Amino acid sequence: MLAFYIGKRDSLKVLLVEDSFADAEILSHSISSAMNNNLFYKNTKLDFCVADNLSHATEKLRKEDHDLVFLDLFLENDMSVEECMNNPLKALDTLQDELKDSTPPVIVITGYDDANLCIKAVEKGAQDYLVKGEYQASLLAKTIGHALERHKLQKQLKSRLKEIDHYLAKLEISDKELEELVYLASHDLEEPIRKVITFSYKLKALDENNISSKGLDYVEVICSASQKMQKLLDKLLEYSRISYYELEFKEVDLLECLYKVTLDMEEAFNESFAKVIFCEGFPPGITIPADRNQISKAFQHIISNAIKYRKKRVSPVIKIKYNTGANGEHLISFIDNGIGFEEEFKDKIFQQFQRLNGRSELDAEGMGLASVKKIIEGHHGSINVISEPGVGSEFIIKLPHMQKLPSINSEKLDVISDEYLPE
Repeated sequence: MLAFYIGKRDSLKVLLVEDSFADAEILSHSISSAMNNNLFYKNTKLDFCVADNLSHATEKLRKEDHDLVFLDLFLENDMSVEECMNNPLKALDTLQDELKDSTPPVIVITGYDDANLCIKAVEKGAQDYLVKGEYQASLLAKTIGHALERHKLQKQLKSRLKEIDHYLAKLEISDKELEELVYLASHDLEEPIRKVITFSYKLKALDENNISSKGLDYVEVICSASQKMQKLLDKLLEYSRISYYELEFKEVDLLECLYKVTLDMEEAFNESFAKVIFCEGFPPGITIPADRNQISKAFQHIISNAIKYRKKRVSPVIKIKYNTGANGEHLISFIDNGIGFEEEFKDKIFQQFQRLNGRSELDAEGMGLASVKKIIEGHHGSINVISEPGVGSEFIIKLPHMQKLPSINSEKLDVISDEYLPE
């Protein structure tokens, strides 16, 4: 097991930061004895250097690479007794501040057997803590081996984390570029699609008598496909604008906001005979910290989803209830009696352009719930769904009790003119 920790080394360069010559001699002798009695370090060449203060230590460490440092926490040449008592880890802090990431593994040594100080030293970056005069050969070998191996693993971990940060930064840039591409592409395609629709209808109206019945069928197909494309582009533009939109958080009256959304959807309600019911106990006057415009769109999408995916010959009923979470979060649930879906699709349903089996025949672009998820996440909240085929679905929105100020990306805002910002 010990071989895993310390491995075999041909040489080991050790720096002893110790202002007492006698203590440095005892420590170097103890290390040599421990290594000679260890199976894996028996043939390792030990090279000791001594520095009697931190200035000499940092100078030596900058000039030459060392495998290990033993650091006395109380160096009389660098600090007074009072300074050491007030900040017993000052020597360790100073050494790490000077050398930064190039600091070799450090084992601190002191005359005080203090468990709390040991824990603090390790938390601050020391590999281990030794009490002077208590150098047991077997434990000292293990301490050195563990320190070297931990430091090696820590360096590898830092390197991997830097790589991950680098890839995440590249991914974030790619996502931003993709969002901008989606916005610009969908915006630039609007006018050509509009012209296709306009001239298709003009062609049908002006030359209907000169076009064969088969030709008229083709014109109808062009008109229908263009209108679907127009709807899809509108949804894409709406989705991309969410990323660019500067959220303005205010206290929004939840009941009033939901009531306004249902009024704006009056036509859809009349056509489907839909009904909204506020569950018993829904608190009047409750406010949520939100952007009124964006949260209204999220509510509208959820209600529209319930109306769109209703059962045949069954009037849709949407129940809305409110609860408070354990940490004061706002929990808003929308419960419908629609066609529902299998639980395994609960994540897929929030993805762009996703329409589940049994829903593809309905007129939908698969963007509404994706927009809802993006809006809610922009409010530092989350959305979940519980559903059962043939029974219905329950969408649960969780919003924080308080909102932090949003960070505004000026580069994104510059891309869009005022003409295309949501009102």
